[in-house]
Amino acid sequence: MTDLNFQLERLKKKHAAIHKDIEFLETQREVDRSFLGSVNLKLLKKQKLQLKDAITALQAKIKDSQ
Repeated sequence: MTDLNFQLERLKKKHAAIHKDIEFLETQREVDRSFLGSVNLKLLKKQKLQLKDAITALQAKIKDSQ
């Protein structure tokens, strides 16, 4: 169970880091309207959603194992 909690904390940290990256890229959007900038933003948002789903699934698994 501690392993699951450790994984959950790692996912939450990754989620928070990606959220900060997204916020930064969105503030730079006015300056950098390049294709690469918009692609990076889209990829980060996709990763953020995937991490959110993984966090939810892991929380459910932890709850079931208790």
